[in-house]
Amino acid sequence: MRDRATRQWNGVACSPKSPLFARVCAYDRSGTGWSDLGPYPHTNRQIVYELGALLDASGEHSPYVLVGHSMGGRYVRLFDLARPADVAGMVLVDANHEDDLLFINGQLQREWEAATGQTVPPPKASMLLSMEDIPANIRIQIEAAARQDAEHALERPFDKLPPTAQRARKWMHAKPEWMAANNSSFGPDEVAEMRAERRKNPQPLGDRLLVVLTRGEAVVGPQAAEREESRKRNQADLVTLSRRGRQVIAARSGHHIHIDEPELVVSAIREVIAASGSSAR
Repeated sequence: MRDRATRQWNGVACSPKSPLFARVCAYDRSGTGWSDLGPYPHTNRQIVYELGALLDASGEHSPYVLVGHSMGGRYVRLFDLARPADVAGMVLVDANHEDDLLFINGQLQREWEAATGQTVPPPKASMLLSMEDIPANIRIQIEAAARQDAEHALERPFDKLPPTAQRARKWMHAKPEWMAANNSSFGPDEVAEMRAERRKNPQPLGDRLLVVLTRGEAVVGPQAAEREESRKRNQADLVTLSRRGRQVIAARSGHHIHIDEPELVVSAIREVIAASGSSAR
């Protein structure tokens, strides 16, 4: 669903008011699912700003227990840096680390190594982009990339999803907005900023509880040994974001622990809520 209070670029859905142990909110980030493409560029700080604006407009009350998977781990960490009083604790699900080794333009490197020193623009609250605003030659490339992405949308582990969720996932990945929303030239510079902030403030979560869920299956593919060693080291480092951090290895999981072993994610959320007190959301 969409929320007009957030100018139509994000949608949020929350569980009923009387849950078993927690009220859960999920949303479609700009350009994903049913949300509009949103203001451009889709920098990390733009995404974090929109998350905050959405929570404020939805009427939800902090402090929140934030759960971030993959790149979502970066976003919830940045949310905490921007609004620490609104964060009761955190669960990171095989989350991104600023020193992860990635293939960028065919070369294995850390994302911040591609930084150019450009100034990252501040978040915008208006000036929504549409696909029609993108030059035709670039739009053609984005549309082709979306069609190719959709062909792989239901590969393992997404074949475990219910049929309705599979259809929704394939539909979303076929949308060119999905590809456009995940394209920002400021990424390396934002990671460089994040890395510098971490050096200044090694434990931003302080004594708030952090549970780091890490995949048990090793990475495969080119330079797998180097990437695997880096991955394990970086996942262990995430635990040190809090003086009360702990790591759980999801032995039967790949990157998508919430699909392979969802009970581990639920257990971690329970633990952080219990440790945070009854005020946590």
